Amino acid sequence: MKKIINYFLQGLLYIVPISVTLFFVIYALDKIADILPIKNTILSLIVLFALITTIGMVGSKLIASPLNALFDKILEKAPLLKTIYSSVKDLMNTFFGNKKGF
Repeated sequence: MKKIINYFLQGLLYIVPISVTLFFVIYALDKIADILPIKNTILSLIVLFALITTIGMVGSKLIASPLNALFDKILEKAPLLKTIYSSVKDLMNTFFGNKKGF
């Protein structure tokens, strides 16, 4: 029974982000079509892509960079946490970074 619950929770971890993303895209496309008189789905997708990319760029510059700098300052005061964080960060960059390690 414990394995079944574990598999169920892993399934949720895979399905929920995909479902929420699809819901958001469909909802955003519908709202873009309501706000702008766009009847073409491809044009709506282009507008949505540009909007999400712009938000990502602004968020990266204005939110992520200062928060990362603050977090690094905090980690300087906790050497053990910094070691763990650095190891996990390197591992994640190996799999998902711009320059894959494998």
